[in-house]
Amino acid sequence: LNKIRKQTNLLGDLVEKIFQGLATSADKIYVLKVLEEYEDKYKVFSNQLQEELYIEKGFVKKFLMGKDVHRYEDLMPKSVVIFPYLVSDNNVKLMEIDYIRKNYPLGFEYLVKNKPILEKREHGKFKDLWWAFSRPQNLNQFEQRKLVMPDISGKPELTLDEKNLYHTTTVYSLILKPQIEENYKYFLGLLNSS
Repeated sequence: LNKIRKQTNLLGDLVEKIFQGLATSADKIYVLKVLEEYEDKYKVFSNQLQEELYIEKGFVKKFLMGKDVHRYEDLMPKSVVIFPYLVSDNNVKLMEIDYIRKNYPLGFEYLVKNKPILEKREHGKFKDLWWAFSRPQNLNQFEQRKLVMPDISGKPELTLDEKNLYHTTTVYSLILKPQIEENYKYFLGLLNSS
């Protein structure tokens, strides 16, 4: 630790942000396994309902689980997450339920099936906004180049995300400060080294 403290630059000096993935408090509902992809929708499997269904592409984001992140490997998410938020110019806004009903009827129908469970989260805290995530933090951070890593691993397991993927709480993202001249791949190699 003393040797690390003597370094000129620490990781904290180089990064703009290190952040954890989405905290929904109901991943069994929000996270869906992709079975087939079509032009405007996915055929998915819901762990909560234990059934296959269809959902609009515009209502979900490609989603990484911790087991999807491996050292230097291309990221191939096998899941999507329902994303009831509008993100533009670093602003994040929860979609109104009428907006969801009108624009994403398949997603709306699925959420309504799960409404009783979603309302009961955190002792009824979400009764009025039952479709919202429990912790809507960092929602505007995902859609950019970043290094990603699982929260627990026996060795460095970082890889580069150039697909603007969203991820679960068991994955962390690292975003460099804009003034850093070195390429992300340089830091990928450095952080994965012995």
